[in-house]
Amino acid sequence: MKEKYGAFLGLALLGLLLVSQVRVKILEEEVDLPGQERARIVVYRKPWSSYGNEILIESPYGQTRKKFTGKNALNIWKLCQGDLEGDGNPEIGLGVYKKSPHHRVMARRPFFYSLDEGNLKPKFRASRLSLPMEDFILYDIDKDGREEVVSVERRDDQYFLAGYHYLNFHLSRDYFSRPLEEKPEFKEADLGSVLYKGRAWSLKCCGKEIVLL
Repeated sequence: MKEKYGAFLGLALLGLLLVSQVRVKILEEEVDLPGQERARIVVYRKPWSSYGNEILIESPYGQTRKKFTGKNALNIWKLCQGDLEGDGNPEIGLGVYKKSPHHRVMARRPFFYSLDEGNLKPKFRASRLSLPMEDFILYDIDKDGREEVVSVERRDDQYFLAGYHYLNFHLSRDYFSRPLEEKPEFKEADLGSVLYKGRAWSLKCCGKEIVLL
């Protein structure tokens, strides 16, 4: 009996070890770099997790892999890119679910990085936006030649769209929508559109207001 129990325990431990090595690809982004070069960023999660905490970067500098564990876990649910400063160098946006030093609750937050010789270099990690954030994209909503952080935010039972410019380690909210009765969903295949109340709408700026047309 002891031998059978020992064999079963050994198989169980082996199974757990094998499962712990499995990674599931959840997000992928191709990034155009200056000089007609490209990079590929992939986010992986463990089979039992809803979030990614491992990033693979393939670039002209080779492959780099980064794992975020323990207190450093990012819990990534979003990966996107955009040129926040209009200088031709792309920034990488990560949607994370974690606490921050100035907001000690688990919440969705936008973190931004630059690509430095094939590595992610922290650029700006927002503690919070004006209201609790549900989702975001990087999109040039005002057509000024650089992407803004366009977010879906919530207050009680109402939703809002907001647009932020990045400047000097700060996000400035310059655009805001009227209250929306339902949560708008970004269309990833068309960043200038959202799904709202069963149909697609285009995002536009009318002065300082974000409107759906």
